[in-house]
Amino acid sequence: MRGSILTVALAVNCLIALAQDKGALSIAIGPNHGNDNLTWSIAGTLEGTDPNIYSELKWTKVKSIGFNANATYQLTKRFKLKVALLKAYIVAGRVSDYDYQLDNRQYVSFEGLFDADKGSVTDVSAAAGYQFIKKENWQFNLYAGYGINREHLFLRDNNGKYDARLNSTYNTRWHGPLAMAEAVINISMKLSAIPSIIYHQISYSANGNWNMIDDFEHPVSYRHTAKGFGIMPALQIGYQLNNQFQFYVNGGYHYYETGKGIDKLYLNNGQRPETQLNGITLKAYMVEAGVKLTFVTK
Repeated sequence: MRGSILTVALAVNCLIALAQDKGALSIAIGPNHGNDNLTWSIAGTLEGTDPNIYSELKWTKVKSIGFNANATYQLTKRFKLKVALLKAYIVAGRVSDYDYQLDNRQYVSFEGLFDADKGSVTDVSAAAGYQFIKKENWQFNLYAGYGINREHLFLRDNNGKYDARLNSTYNTRWHGPLAMAEAVINISMKLSAIPSIIYHQISYSANGNWNMIDDFEHPVSYRHTAKGFGIMPALQIGYQLNNQFQFYVNGGYHYYETGKGIDKLYLNNGQRPETQLNGITLKAYMVEAGVKLTFVTK
C-alpha cells in the first residue's frame, strides 16, 4: 500500500507540473472521520455445510480519524484527471467472534467480544473523466479508473478478560476498476453541491493472524479470496471564499459485498485445508471537511 500512496503522490506532482503549462488544477485536503462495520463468516466445508455458518466475526463501530486529499486537473475543455487518497487511524471499535456447531447459528460453541481500537484504513484511486454536459449552472461528468481500499484490523483484549496477550489481526484488500458519475451544481455564486456515486468491481483478498493459537502459522494463519462489488454514494457541499479558495464538507457511504469465496488455513504441520468463505460485507460512513485550492494558468 505504501507503493500505492507514492503513486498517488507522484500523480499529484504530475498534475501540478501540467497545470504550470495550461489548464486548471484543484487540490483539496482536510480531516476525515469514519465509522466502519465489517462482517465475515465461513462454513464447515467447501460445499458450505456442516454447519453452514461455522465461524463468524463482526467488527462494529470501528471509528477512525485521519485525512483525505484529492486533486483534479482539467486536461482539456472536456477531459479531466482525478486522484484521491484517504489515510486514517482506528481509535475505537469492537469485534465479536462466534463459533457454531449446527446450521443457522445454532448451538454456540464459542463466543467472545474483543477490542478493535487499533489499526488503519487506506483508500487510493485514480480516474480519467469526460464532461458530458456543461451548462451555465451545472455540469455532468463520468469517470473510469482504478481503486484500492485496505483495512488493518485488530482483535485485542485490553482488560484481560480472556488473555491480555491477544493481538490478532485481519488485513483486507478490496481492489479493481471503478466507474463514477458526478454532477456539479452551482446553487448560487458562492454555494455549490456535488452529488456523486461510484461503482467498484472488486477482487477481495485478506489474511489473518491468530497470534494465540499455536496450531497456526504466524504471521499468516489464514487467507481469504473472493469476488464482489462496491457502491459509494456521496454529497459534497462547497462555499466559495474567493476565486481560489473554497471551504467544503463531504459525507459518504461505502457498501462493499463479496460472493462466496475460499478460506485457506496455514497450519504448523504444513497442511493447507480449505473451506467455504460465505462472504464479506463492509458498511462504512464517512464525513470530512477541508479547503480546496483552485488555480488556472494559460
